[in-house]
Amino acid sequence: MADLTDIKSAAPQLPVGDLQRSLDFYATRLGFRTVDIWPEVGPTEALLSKNDAHLRLVEEIEPGGDPRGEATVTIRVDNASGLYGLLSDQLEIEESLGWSDDGRRYFAFRDPDGHRIVFIDMA
Repeated sequence: MADLTDIKSAAPQLPVGDLQRSLDFYATRLGFRTVDIWPEVGPTEALLSKNDAHLRLVEEIEPGGDPRGEATVTIRVDNASGLYGLLSDQLEIEESLGWSDDGRRYFAFRDPDGHRIVFIDMA
């Protein structure tokens, strides 16, 4: 019999203005790999993965050239302090290393489309 423990992971969908720019950002800055990209000719969607974290990027552009909407993605990590030290010189940090209400270390930055990415310790 199935129960809610069957839910294993999620792949939030993020609207992006330029798929290739976003693929480059997530690969070079955060180490995500492209699992799938479609359609083959003129791709507009991609699925990315890093360990148990998954993101789906969808190129959706408003008439003015901006991606549709904005999201916050929280990614659980083993060492927020260490990652902050590694990434703080490479990214424009929006929220410096701090403590969450439940006592976990975290920090936040934005991707090229303005989505807020939060890295937070697992425990």
